[in-house]
Amino acid sequence: MSEPEAWREVGSTRSSRKKQQQQGLILGSPQVRSETSHAVRVEVGSDAGVTGPLRPHLEKLRAGLGAKAPASCKNNVYALCVDPVVQPAVSAVIRDVISSASQQEMDVMYRMIQPQARDFYMSPHTSWAMQQLLTHARPEQKSALVEALRGSVVRVANHLIGNHGLRVAMEAASYEQQCFIMAELTPSVHKLMTSPHGTFSIQQTLRVMPPELNADVARAVLEAVPDLLHESPGCYVVQALVEGSAPDTIITQAIALMAPQLLDLLQGAESWKPIVSAAIRLEQLPDSPQRSHVAALMHKSLMAPRQHEELHGAVMNEHAWPALGPLLRVLEPPQRNSLMRRLRAVVDDIKASTPKLKGLKAIDNQLVELEQELERQAAGQAELRRKQQQAQAQLQQQQKAVEAAISAADADGLTQEEREREARAKEREKQEMQRLRAQAGEWQRQRQKEEQQQEQAQQQQQEQEQEQEQEQEQ
Repeated sequence: MSEPEAWREVGSTRSSRKKQQQQGLILGSPQVRSETSHAVRVEVGSDAGVTGPLRPHLEKLRAGLGAKAPASCKNNVYALCVDPVVQPAVSAVIRDVISSASQQEMDVMYRMIQPQARDFYMSPHTSWAMQQLLTHARPEQKSALVEALRGSVVRVANHLIGNHGLRVAMEAASYEQQCFIMAELTPSVHKLMTSPHGTFSIQQTLRVMPPELNADVARAVLEAVPDLLHESPGCYVVQALVEGSAPDTIITQAIALMAPQLLDLLQGAESWKPIVSAAIRLEQLPDSPQRSHVAALMHKSLMAPRQHEELHGAVMNEHAWPALGPLLRVLEPPQRNSLMRRLRAVVDDIKASTPKLKGLKAIDNQLVELEQELERQAAGQAELRRKQQQAQAQLQQQQKAVEAAISAADADGLTQEEREREARAKEREKQEMQRLRAQAGEWQRQRQKEEQQQEQAQQQQQEQEQEQEQEQEQ
């Protein structure tokens, strides 16, 4: 080649590729080349004086390749990490050892990658070095690599290889850089979230981007939840939505849209995953009327009479149980008890009809664990009520004692000093009484709230039982 030896050119024409293959410079097939519209030049330079944990691995690899080693790595062994046309076997070795690179070694790789960073995002081989640099390089180096994405975010997001580097870049980016990434991604969200490769980029935005930047993406996914749930890429997008940084209102709305299809989703090969994430996130949300409403919708879906047979299939799916536990914990006591009775009846029916069914014992054990956990929870609530009653009784006794002491002090003839001392003691007792009254009032309000919630849940349960009786009569 006419270029200096410090440069390596990956030709963009068929003739140049053929010539390089004849010279033994391209070890892989053309399919592993980076997707570029022009020649990619890698400035190699020299590795003199560079040491680190990665170097012995690369030297061993170069020696193993022998005459087939790319010309680019003769003066710089680190070129093996960034040459975009090495064979897949070499790439696999680099993938396993690249994480051991020291800062000095990453500086060498950065100087080779940075001039053509955008193209190297989409190279099957250099993607490993790119991700290592985005994670562990110097802050200014990370920033420069992220900047290389400007104008090409959608293309890289929808690329088989590029989406991996983009997802790492989202976490390495500054807030300003996250803004330009989202500005380019958001107009294409509908296309990307169902794309085989773009879907991963959308999932990452939902998980790592600030809520104010991914709000439009979250709303777009929310609108498409019913259609996404039964598709392999789509159900993972919904899972990322409920696990991610979207506002609680969007998450509760998404779970509410999932509730009517609860049993179908729990029986799916992959659709159970967003349901499990939804139940876990629902338990993590603050107690609110919205959370109670969503939990009631999920309870209604499981308790509908026509769903009894489908519940058999969901119960026998071992993946469904991680969702049932959190759901039971957020339900009101009457709803929780009715669902536990339904689950126990279903498991007992299965044990009676097919006692030797594979996995039945494990399912029964999981149900027993849930029953024991809920019993402990009920016992804890009863203990809390008992302590509240004790605190109220203690407060009343202290109040009576203070009143008696005040009356006795008024009846006795005391000196001025004694009266002042007595007054200070009374003031302290008064403050203590006020504190105890406030504590008792808080306990009383909490108890009244629990009683109101139980009354509402019982009323809902009665209404549901009436609906079930009407449906059965029909």
